[in-house]
Amino acid sequence: MRIIILLMLVLLSAFTVSSTFYDFRFRTIEGVNRQTSEFAGRKIVILVLPSTRQPGEETYLQRLDSLSKAHPEIVMIGVPSYEEGFSLDSLQSLKIWYRSELDSQFIITDGLYTRKTSVIGQHPLFKWLTDKDQNIHFNEDVAGPGQQFFINGQGQLYCVAGPEARFSDQLFTRMME
Repeated sequence: MRIIILLMLVLLSAFTVSSTFYDFRFRTIEGVNRQTSEFAGRKIVILVLPSTRQPGEETYLQRLDSLSKAHPEIVMIGVPSYEEGFSLDSLQSLKIWYRSELDSQFIITDGLYTRKTSVIGQHPLFKWLTDKDQNIHFNEDVAGPGQQFFINGQGQLYCVAGPEARFSDQLFTRMME
């Protein structure tokens, strides 16, 4: 009987797709392929970036850049979202805009599908970030530009903050402790 149960467990585990934060790949806005495994052991913040210029967005990007420079030990990854207005037609103008506000240490992905309701299909990284069955803690969809996901040095998602929680030095420092 024990052997049958053991065999069933082995078979079930073979069909279980288990992914960790370090299993994902993405392309940067500059066209470079990256892997999340490059950042193993470091704290990471993933943010959904604005994909259209609105009043106050330059100030927001400048604040992100300042925080990124003040905390070089933390990897910051910005994601332009298709659902928030990213398109291939806007790629070059967004790249120029982002790079005019964000220094090169701030990683910017190419456009990704970030929401669970995406017709095309949510990018696997965002499926992991927004699905409790995968990240073990949070089941929260992307609410828009400014959404933040905090990953610790062990690759665990430990905090999700909505767009209304705009960064300040104090908030950022507390979240990263």
